[in-house]
Amino acid sequence: VAVGVLFGIISNFRSGVDGAGAWRIIFATMFMLAPASIQIAFSYPFYRANRAASEYDSAIIGDVSLEEYSNASIISFDDKNVFPSYSVKVQNIRIYNNARIDRVLYYASSVFAYAGGPLQDVFEIATKDMGTSENVRIFDTESGFLATQVDGVNIIFGSYKALTSRGLEIPQNAADDDVDFSDDLAIMYMFRESVLVAKMYIKYDMDEDIDVILKQFAGDGLYVCVRTFDPNIDEKMVARKLGVKHVPLKVVRYVSTDEVGKYEEKVDSGLVTSSAPKSLLQVISYCEKVKLARKTNTACGVISLVIGVLLMMFMVLSNSISALSSFLIAVYQTVWIITMVIASNIHIR
Repeated sequence: VAVGVLFGIISNFRSGVDGAGAWRIIFATMFMLAPASIQIAFSYPFYRANRAASEYDSAIIGDVSLEEYSNASIISFDDKNVFPSYSVKVQNIRIYNNARIDRVLYYASSVFAYAGGPLQDVFEIATKDMGTSENVRIFDTESGFLATQVDGVNIIFGSYKALTSRGLEIPQNAADDDVDFSDDLAIMYMFRESVLVAKMYIKYDMDEDIDVILKQFAGDGLYVCVRTFDPNIDEKMVARKLGVKHVPLKVVRYVSTDEVGKYEEKVDSGLVTSSAPKSLLQVISYCEKVKLARKTNTACGVISLVIGVLLMMFMVLSNSISALSSFLIAVYQTVWIITMVIASNIHIR
């Protein structure tokens, strides 16, 4: 308004424009410098993000959520969300020291029925006729190591390195093929009362969507935290699956089985989904993209304002203000609206 009044006064003194003409210049300046594009600079990116989130059966609720989740550094998932049970298979089991295969499966199934994770369903299918024990305890868990007790019997699972570092003996001939299979299969040894009873070759395939999203987040500062009791799942294994050296993922061991698959009946959140929890990974990325789109649109709004001032100043000083019609003003505003829509679409795909 102030700029319009200034241009009106200038026109009156320079060109002798009457009161009606001055008012026309004032209103033309107001419509020119109050860009309609600003109306969509903030609302359209948010709409665009929610439209994209709806493809994942998810939504972002309220502008406050953008600030809350765009600065998120860690998001946590259970191991089943990263390695679904249907993508994990026990390829082979070797038995040692005259152990019985049915007892090996019984102990393994009982432990992972208690510990949860993708191996829970894998062993449940293999032992559905023999059942599992409910008398299970977990004593210690680390990368490559899981110490448990089933019906009072000590059962330990883990990798060659982790187990031998704790004094457990694995014959060299049992470990000869570990290097050959380590890139494709996880090799898990099983001990009963400190005696090697089995060696399992397990194939883990990562959820395809998680795979894509983790690669997308590489270098963005957002880390995915995977909670698990599974001794085979660690950062190195995930990095091999992704084919990258550095992966934005941290594996954290559960402290208690009470944490496994724990869900709250009610919780306050600005992000919601009716799909798999992995969908929230993609939706979180939209929060930051909305903020970037808004910054870009704000810059476009400032540029349009400056250009508008220069155009109006030129027309006033050259006495060509009469050539400015409502149609030209509408075209000018439409150009900037289209620019902001395109910028938002580039940021949020």
